[in-house]
Amino acid sequence: MFKSPFSFKGRIGRPEYAITWMVFMAINLTMSRVGIDPGSLWAVSHIIPCYWLLLAQGAKRCHDFEKSGWWQLIPFYVLKMLSQEGFPTPNKYGMPNSQSKNGPAASLDKEIDSIGKKDIR
Repeated sequence: MFKSPFSFKGRIGRPEYAITWMVFMAINLTMSRVGIDPGSLWAVSHIIPCYWLLLAQGAKRCHDFEKSGWWQLIPFYVLKMLSQEGFPTPNKYGMPNSQSKNGPAASLDKEIDSIGKKDIR
């Protein structure tokens, strides 16, 4: 989770995207409650990375639906990204973020991990 959070490449699942949204909202709420001037250099130097992170994570969440990252700019599309599960299969944006622990990929991983660990008799 949170591998390359500022990159626009790849896919992420709902939990990672929801955590990103909560952190973003907490930072914005804290800055507004403390009374920091939004135009100050300190505020701008903290807000720009926060928006970059939110846009990058949103693009990766859109990729989980096999959509371009631009889809996140549609009003209320964020509700879909927070509530709906992504596609479980690989797509042109990469592998799903969380593979099933009982699927064919998991059994293949177990076989690969067991190489060299079995006794030869």
